[in-house]
Amino acid sequence: MPKHLKKKDLAELTSQINYSYFDQGDSGCERLHFYSSIKDELHGRYQNTDLPNISDNIVRALCCIFNKKRNRQDDFEKELCSYLYYWIGAKIYSKIKSKTLFSNIISMIYQELSTTDIHNTCNLLHKDIDEATFNTYKLVFDYSKDRANINLDTVYGNARCDEEYINFVQNYINNYMNVYSYCNENTGNKYNCGYFKELFQKYTHTDLNSFYCMQHNVQTLSAVEQEELQPIKQFFSVPRTSRKTPVAVINSNPQGNDGQNWDHYHHEAHHLAGRQVLGSHDSIPTDETADSGSTKTIMGSVVPVLGVSSFSLLLYKVTENII
Repeated sequence: MPKHLKKKDLAELTSQINYSYFDQGDSGCERLHFYSSIKDELHGRYQNTDLPNISDNIVRALCCIFNKKRNRQDDFEKELCSYLYYWIGAKIYSKIKSKTLFSNIISMIYQELSTTDIHNTCNLLHKDIDEATFNTYKLVFDYSKDRANINLDTVYGNARCDEEYINFVQNYINNYMNVYSYCNENTGNKYNCGYFKELFQKYTHTDLNSFYCMQHNVQTLSAVEQEELQPIKQFFSVPRTSRKTPVAVINSNPQGNDGQNWDHYHHEAHHLAGRQVLGSHDSIPTDETADSGSTKTIMGSVVPVLGVSSFSLLLYKVTENII
């Protein structure tokens, strides 16, 4: 049976599971120096910000990884250190907007963490980083960990996805493509391209720049509308020679490995009748005009949805001839 992926399924992604450890936090570190020192610093020096409100969350998250390291010396998951950094960073930037403040606060936290038994385990990834760049790094990191889950859920091409799920994955892809473009077209230091390539070394660009899922639109129809939809359900058995024709919007690969222009697919689709961006709820007319017959709009549908590339068939209207 095809999977139906909803917003709640996002909580099952690898990144979300690992972040949930820090959301929950852990106890048992209350008497350790780093615990009280970090709380005192956040409540003292940064008392005029909202950081004191999350001080308990931060020290409990640090206690979580401290306990994991202490209890699993031989098989500690070092990858959790990256999750810890992005979790703490997101908490800090949710309360302050200054790059300087962020740098000072996260440096202080890691300095205190270095006094514990995990001083050589979890290191500060990025210190001087603005909020926009931090958010991009976090999304790209999360995508590198979640892509395997996404592939497993959509590998057979018959999965259905709610809009929230599609938008979430599309945001991953957009940020990945942003960094990919920069690292292949620029020589600046806006992004750490070596770090970026390391994150995705087990994937090809083709694996990462798209995904395929059937968008599931749910709308409540009246009894009259449901009755009108009955004939339309037979549409898919109509031969291609019929005057009832579906309208396809073809999106070509926005950027292949040869570095073609990413906006190319907009140009390629431009000549198609009833041009629409993917996911639009507006109807797309066929080659026939409204004068040739009456038109019925499909109010709820399951249509293929594209991540960034591949084919999508959008069926919005069926025109019936009046003889």
